[in-house]
Amino acid sequence: MKKILLTAVAALAIVGCSQNEEIEKAGEKAEINFSSIVGKSTRATEVTLDKLKTNGFYVYAYNTGELALGAGTLDKSLMENEKVSWDTGNSVWKSATYYWPSTGNVQFFAYASTKASAALTVTPTDNYPTIANYTVSAKASEQEDLLVAKVTGTKSTKTVTFVFSHILTQVNFSIKAGDATDKLNYIVTELSLQNIGSVATYSYDETWGSATNPLTYACALDETEANNTVTGSDSAPLGTEALMLLPQTLGSDAKIVVKYKIVDAKGVEYYSTPEGGKEISLSGIVWNANNRIRYTLTLTNGATPIGWDVEKINGWDTEGNTDKNTPAG
Repeated sequence: MKKILLTAVAALAIVGCSQNEEIEKAGEKAEINFSSIVGKSTRATEVTLDKLKTNGFYVYAYNTGELALGAGTLDKSLMENEKVSWDTGNSVWKSATYYWPSTGNVQFFAYASTKASAALTVTPTDNYPTIANYTVSAKASEQEDLLVAKVTGTKSTKTVTFVFSHILTQVNFSIKAGDATDKLNYIVTELSLQNIGSVATYSYDETWGSATNPLTYACALDETEANNTVTGSDSAPLGTEALMLLPQTLGSDAKIVVKYKIVDAKGVEYYSTPEGGKEISLSGIVWNANNRIRYTLTLTNGATPIGWDVEKINGWDTEGNTDKNTPAG
C-alpha cells in the first residue's frame, strides 16, 4: 500500500501546488474510484459491458483547475495510461490508488482497446488528447471495437462514471435475390470493400482526421455455403462478423465488389459473375463514428433465359387412296 501511495503522490506533484494542500490529512483523503457503462451490443465483435469487464480499460487524467472539459490545457497530468480492471470478487472497478486534488476540475479520458497504438498523445497546450494514427487491420479477425469515454470530475464526485461510446463504423452486409420467382439459389463466393482508408487520428473532441492508406476489406464468409445463399424474396445476413472500419468520407474509387453464382436445387449452375465480380460505387458516402451500417445487395440474375417461339404449323400428311370411291353402308 505504501508503494501505491507514493505513486499517487508523485503523480499529483505534477499539478504544481503544495503537496500538503493536495493530499491533505489522512482522514480527509478522497480516493478516486471508477465505474463504467457500455451501450447495448448484438454482434460478437462488439464490446459489451461483460467483455469490458474481462479486458479492462485505460485512463488518462489531467487537472485543469477551474476550467471545464475542452477549455483547460492538459499540462498537469494525474494519470498516464492507468489500467482499470474489474474485481470480480468485490464487483468493483479497481486501479492503483489515486486521490482527488482538494480543489479544481479533473478531466478523465479513457479508452478500451487491445492495440498498443491506441495509447493517447497529448502536448501541454492541447485541450483534448488524440489517438494518433490508429490503424484498422485488413483482416476482420484482427479488427476491434474501439471505445472511448471522457468526463469531468471534482473531489465531490468520488467515483468517476464513464459512458463509453463506439467510435468506429460497423459495416454489415445482407443479400437478396434479384428475382424472387425464379426459385434459384444465389450463392455469394466473395465480397469485399475496396479502397477504404485504414489509418486516421481520433481527437477526443469527437472528430476523426482524414483516413489514409486505402485497403481492401473482405467480408468473412461462412464456411458452409448454405449460409451464404439466398432464395426467394427474403433477405439474409451475410458474413460471420461485422467489419469495424474508420469513419470517413469515401473516395471516388471506394466500392463494394461481389462475386456470386446461381444454381438450382440439384446444383446445376445457370450464372456466375464475371471474373472481376460486380461493383457498387460508394463514392462520396459518409461513414460516421458510432454508426452501424448494413448494405443489402440485390443479386441480379444474369442467366440466359430459355426463350420460346413457334415458326409454323406443318400441314397434314397426304392421305392415301384419296380417289377411291368408298360407298357408305
